[in-house]
Amino acid sequence: MPRIYINGRFLTQPTTGVQRYARDLCESLDELLENEPQYRDHELMILTPRRHVYDVPQLKWIQVHPVGWLGGHAWEQCELPWYSGGGLLFCPGNATPLISLGLRRKTVVTIHGMSFRTYPESYTLGFRLLYRAIVPLALKYGKAILTVSNAERQRILRYYQYPTLPDRLQVVPHGCKGFENVPEEPALTSLHRNEPYLLYVGSLNRTKNLQRVLQAVALVNRTHSIQLTIVGSGNKFLQENQLLIPRDLRKKVNILGQIEEKRRLARLYHNAICFVFPSLYESFGLPPLEAMSCGCPIVVSDMPSMRSLCGPAALYCNPYDPEDIAQKIRVIIDRPAYADELGRRGRQRSTLFDCQKNAASHLDVMRRVLAA
Repeated sequence: MPRIYINGRFLTQPTTGVQRYARDLCESLDELLENEPQYRDHELMILTPRRHVYDVPQLKWIQVHPVGWLGGHAWEQCELPWYSGGGLLFCPGNATPLISLGLRRKTVVTIHGMSFRTYPESYTLGFRLLYRAIVPLALKYGKAILTVSNAERQRILRYYQYPTLPDRLQVVPHGCKGFENVPEEPALTSLHRNEPYLLYVGSLNRTKNLQRVLQAVALVNRTHSIQLTIVGSGNKFLQENQLLIPRDLRKKVNILGQIEEKRRLARLYHNAICFVFPSLYESFGLPPLEAMSCGCPIVVSDMPSMRSLCGPAALYCNPYDPEDIAQKIRVIIDRPAYADELGRRGRQRSTLFDCQKNAASHLDVMRRVLAA
């Protein structure tokens, strides 16, 4: 039986958007194999390092197999090619073993974004050099390349003009998993229980534009009393981003750090007055999709990827203008009936990003590569 190996390095990493995508995809693939027997003509296996594996998913049809003795990039580049040589290798997190590419093995990779090219100042020098080496080779030699939006596909093709890339580069949007049926319960996280809060969820990368979020919330608080709850953290590959919280806002900002538990995260979405996401760069935007699935009104950047994702279910702002961000937040605060309508639109919009359809699209690509 043909075998599909999944690069499971994401199971050793803290959960941000890329890791959540990979985890949700593996769970959805397992459910697809359970519900659709015609997909069981291939064996799926997740290969992981032996050390520092977090919260291994409980899967029925997909094995999780620890291999090798190294970790991190060394495991991915040196040991993963050795253990995945007998089948197709799927890499869900941008990076691909150069040995597998060099030997022209069957590889499929998801490239989530070009932010390391568009906003290089947001990343450490080592990360930029690594991605500038690996990503072009993955795009040139990968048998199929997946990306998350048409806007990102166009951006990739602008940066890399390999002759066969347009035929191999396919768009498969993310699905949203685990937020649909969470009961609405109090969030129990705000600094002052009786005061409403705005919510931001995402990394603390400079491209996420948190400084202008803080400026906008300070402007809103001139006429309203509202808090800001921040969920997320940085990582070792991001340049340090020091947030300057205005003095008059310091008692209204609640920084929770990274939250892995979806139930807790869903409660935050459910209870927020508004989700604010004026990112400077976004290839897809998983947090806005999660917010929409929870019925939370959203304010997002006016950019092609966000309009493709959110459609009529969002208010769009100029991410470079704190006053415009603040004005859109005020609309949601001051017009509760409209905010409720945005929430309803968001729930409806989120159903377009079905996890089972997403999993089937991924697996169809891999099966075609194996059959070629």
